[in-house]
Amino acid sequence: MSHQRPLGLAFVSALLLSGAAQAQISSPQTSSPAFFQPVQSSQPATELGKRPRASEDESVGKEAPAAERAGSERPEEPVTPEEQTGVIRERPGRIRPIVVIPPIDPSQVPPPAANLPRESISIPDRWRLIQTLGFKFPWYDPYNQNPLKGDLPVLHDLGHELFFNLGVISDTLVELRRVPTPVAGQVSIRPGANDIYGGNKQRIFGQNLITSFSLQKGDTTFKPPDFELKFVPVLNYTNVTVDEAGALRANPALGKRRTDNYLGVQELFGDLHLRNVSDRFDFDSVRIGIQPFTNDFRGFLFQDVPFGVRVFGNRSNNQYQYNLAWFRRLEKDTNSGLNDISKKLRDDDVFVSNVYRQDFPVKGFTSQVSVVHNRNRVW
Repeated sequence: MSHQRPLGLAFVSALLLSGAAQAQISSPQTSSPAFFQPVQSSQPATELGKRPRASEDESVGKEAPAAERAGSERPEEPVTPEEQTGVIRERPGRIRPIVVIPPIDPSQVPPPAANLPRESISIPDRWRLIQTLGFKFPWYDPYNQNPLKGDLPVLHDLGHELFFNLGVISDTLVELRRVPTPVAGQVSIRPGANDIYGGNKQRIFGQNLITSFSLQKGDTTFKPPDFELKFVPVLNYTNVTVDEAGALRANPALGKRRTDNYLGVQELFGDLHLRNVSDRFDFDSVRIGIQPFTNDFRGFLFQDVPFGVRVFGNRSNNQYQYNLAWFRRLEKDTNSGLNDISKKLRDDDVFVSNVYRQDFPVKGFTSQVSVVHNRNRVW
């Protein structure tokens, strides 16, 4: 059986509910919603719990006072990418204002005190910075900084930026071969050997110990050295064995084995940097002494280690290289082929003038023009 409430009574009940809600919201001492508070009315509780009408919604939906909002917990705002990275993204089309630094007035900054302590460590030179930090390497370590291979300057009493470079090369040759060897006309190793050819076995052992001593001034990372002094002695040892006498020496009585050793000087020169002709260190230099030289790409025309005077350099960012030289050749040791400086120079002169051009006529191709004159008066 449905219960019908009179219209006038329902309107009074709605007014009571609205008034109770306003009184509850305006009171900061309670936190419960106003429409859950008991109201003195003759209507049943089920009637009071009905949803308010439109006028009641406006009353209930009003914003709470600032004091109540301060007491409630507000959710944390999300962190923007600019706050995380510290980089402010530029908005397209936005022009940032230009920051003008005011002029600096040195009179407003007091000069440093004379006895101001400075937190610094003195070092012998800029190449030994890593040693100052505590890193030490043995003198025989070739894989780290080493004064013997030009990594650190030496001889500070003689000058600055002097570098020493020591090089040691062991060149070994072992050759076993069979070559038809004629029987010596005077005598043979084996009695009764009267054929044209005898034993054909030959064994060659050759050992060259090449040492290089170089002293140069200047850091050559980006420019040529100011000067260089270089000395390259070579110690040679050879042992040759054949099956027939007379194949190694003209005198067959000396047997079929030959052991020899020799010390030759392959390089002994001074190199002086004359000048730089561009900001990219195109240069002119002169070199005097015993020096290696190859005239053409493969040395077909002239290749030797003579004594001479050579002026050389480059131009146009190293696209052109040139040489102007005079050489006088040295006597050679018969068995090793090394220079024999114990004898005077031969009367054999070579005059050289050549020019190299890189990337001509096409890129990756190098062209050369060379003029060589040989004056040999050795009788």
